[in-house]
Amino acid sequence: MLAQGPAHAGGYAWGVPSATLKPTSMSVRWTVPAALGLAPLVLGILVAFSADHSPRYGFVIVSILAGATALASILVALTTVGAPRGIALAKIAGGAVLSAIAIGAAIDVPSHGDERNAFDLQVAVVAVLGIFGLADLITGIIERREDRFRRDWLTLGVLELLAGVVAIVVPSGYRLDYTVTDKSLPPVSLTLDAAVMVVGLLGAALAVIGVYLAIAAVSLMGRQERAAKAETSA
Repeated sequence: MLAQGPAHAGGYAWGVPSATLKPTSMSVRWTVPAALGLAPLVLGILVAFSADHSPRYGFVIVSILAGATALASILVALTTVGAPRGIALAKIAGGAVLSAIAIGAAIDVPSHGDERNAFDLQVAVVAVLGIFGLADLITGIIERREDRFRRDWLTLGVLELLAGVVAIVVPSGYRLDYTVTDKSLPPVSLTLDAAVMVVGLLGAALAVIGVYLAIAAVSLMGRQERAAKAETSA
């Protein structure tokens, strides 16, 4: 997520002995964006190739996202100081709680109607993406003078918040019944409702976030390798 410039005293550099490394908010190892982007990328692919876009499936996706982000934030907390570490600790606690709530909602789905389930799913998506997005956005704002690569924090926060806004504006009572016809097959009746739309939008957003973080990780690894070579040849 955060790119790194040339190696410097007390900073992280690919290939530098671990004994010389000290946590710093000025630079982040490539493993951080890789860890943060793994769950969104995998979940985005799962949603894209899944025919099940039900509320229960959506709650499961949200739960895994919250829990996996909490686990990945442990790496952020261990390898940074200042605002990133503090906010990472908040994301760990928030992600664990939200993951448990989403699992409980998935179990409770049969007891509610379609509109209520769709609305609850929207709230869960907004809660997870809103909290994580706000945390990343605050990190970028607070670190605007300390972290020369703050734009990655800001971009991630904006993507998450935007996805949350898109999910909540879908009318929870929306429902469209339609029939797909084919000359060689019997007619198939399908339904497009709010839950299907929210799960689809969530999957698309997670895929974008995952790809963004994967690119950031690859870019950061290259920068670290060049920094290590420059230090070795100096």
